[in-house]
Amino acid sequence: LGILYLSASIKKYTNYTVSLYDTNINNIEDIPYSDIYAFSTVTPTYSNCIDLARSIKKKYNDSKIIIGGVHASTNYNSIDSIFDSIFIGQSEDTIIEYIEDHTNNTIKYQYFQTKKVDINDLFPDRDLLTIDYIKTKSIFTFCSRTMSEY
Repeated sequence: LGILYLSASIKKYTNYTVSLYDTNINNIEDIPYSDIYAFSTVTPTYSNCIDLARSIKKKYNDSKIIIGGVHASTNYNSIDSIFDSIFIGQSEDTIIEYIEDHTNNTIKYQYFQTKKVDINDLFPDRDLLTIDYIKTKSIFTFCSRTMSEY
């Protein structure tokens, strides 16, 4: 749900578009160009994220690659340098800050959640989920909100 909330926040507060590219059903070689590629990861998928990020950077060197999720939030001091920015904690607010920084060319390396995120006015952007994605046999479900003390 995290990426769906981020998409909802981006669409609500910016003019950026969001799409989901599932490498379980699409070839990484066919990934279309984007200004920003975002990964949300847990520890078991982190090494795969690094490999995918390297493939993207090789193809689109000027694109920014960002990472968040549980692994990035709990291991932010040891994230691979392939990632241009790291998101620590819930990111519905900090992703908007990042997009503003991206527009102004003032991107920071780390974006920390500094306040409680209110998602009551956001509904997960389920439009991102295509029927092919929903049918994927390898969907990993992780339902949690982390770092709620902020």
